Amino acid sequence: MVKSPMEYFQEQDFSMSNASGQDISPAERAFLKKYLGLDDPSAVAAVPPVEGKPVVTMPAAQQTAAPTAPASPAPSPEKAAEPVPAPAKRAQPAAAAAALKPAPELSAQPSLDASLQGQELVTLVGFYAAGDIFVVPIDAVHEVIRYEEPYKLPKAPSFMPGVVNLRGHILPVIRLADLLILEGRRKAAAAADPSNGQDGLIIICEARGMQIGLLIDKLHTMFKAGQRDLNWNAEAHLGPSAELLCGLLETGEKLLGIVSVERIVDKLLEA
Repeated sequence: MVKSPMEYFQEQDFSMSNASGQDISPAERAFLKKYLGLDDPSAVAAVPPVEGKPVVTMPAAQQTAAPTAPASPAPSPEKAAEPVPAPAKRAQPAAAAAALKPAPELSAQPSLDASLQGQELVTLVGFYAAGDIFVVPIDAVHEVIRYEEPYKLPKAPSFMPGVVNLRGHILPVIRLADLLILEGRRKAAAAADPSNGQDGLIIICEARGMQIGLLIDKLHTMFKAGQRDLNWNAEAHLGPSAELLCGLLETGEKLLGIVSVERIVDKLLEA
């Protein structure tokens, strides 16, 4: 029986970690310096905290717990979404993914994207963004919270509507549709849903020692895939527009882009 993300998480006994009071990571410090001009992390108090009531939780320390969902989800009316979403309206040069290089102090950290290729089974969380389905490795997921209005930053790129203060951590909120969906399809989805994501969810993920929030429409299902169901060369199929994908999941009916949280963090921190 295929389990939904909600069903899987509700069966677990995960305790939420309180991030307040912990030293911030080099990536968090670099983000605060770049976008808020802050050298003193204590100044984040200027960003009002959000309620951040979790829908589901998944602390990073226990991400090896694996659900029993097969690689292909059971048929449902929601599966009418278009296959193989073509990411990124902004075409990059051929070596776009390689160009997103982390700072030296960040590159020394273990790479989640690389470790996935050595796992016998990879568990992924499926979600909708502007009507298309993507997946993110559960190893990167901490929790899912309901949409909170981000605190807007004047220097933020167009795909970052702002930040939220979640238990003492300043998290950039990333509108994935702006990065991964073609402009025409994104506009069509926005016309069909005038709420502009405000009825959606935020997936709290972590990479490079930094937490970020991925703004999505809703959760889809869980996937547990063997390496034969995974293609780690997304660029060969989608070209340079796959710069924020670390691979593709083959479900039998379609290919789903695997979102790289590491590459999104690198994009945020690149000069």
